[in-house]
Amino acid sequence: MKYVSTVCTHCSNGCKTTLSVRNNEILRANNRDLSASIGISCASGPLRFRFTKHPERLKLPLVRRDGKLVPSSWEDAIAEVSRRLAEIRIAFGADSIGFIGSNRTTNEENYMLGRLRGYQSARIISAITAPPITRA
Repeated sequence: MKYVSTVCTHCSNGCKTTLSVRNNEILRANNRDLSASIGISCASGPLRFRFTKHPERLKLPLVRRDGKLVPSSWEDAIAEVSRRLAEIRIAFGADSIGFIGSNRTTNEENYMLGRLRGYQSARIISAITAPPITRA
């Protein structure tokens, strides 16, 4: 059994989560250390890893080619997004581009979204959708 420390993405608290992994498969998640949740996992966080086993989970990016979504490499998908955002920015101006942020992503992911937003001079929208964990 391998134990992998990560961040729970269920809400914006960013609790430390430890995944129990065997043969590259996540078997369970729990909170082994003190964090925002004071060492206690909420009822939802430890169950959130189950999406990794969903049969319809995307494992590669999809890029639209000739009107159809086709699997692509990450490099190709990022290049396509960059090209299309540049076209939109030139045609309609930077204010025509917006991003939707999330409190269910890691701080690092939201930092990178902020960097992308700043580079593109675009708008960013973020909504808090998960209740915070309260301490007694």
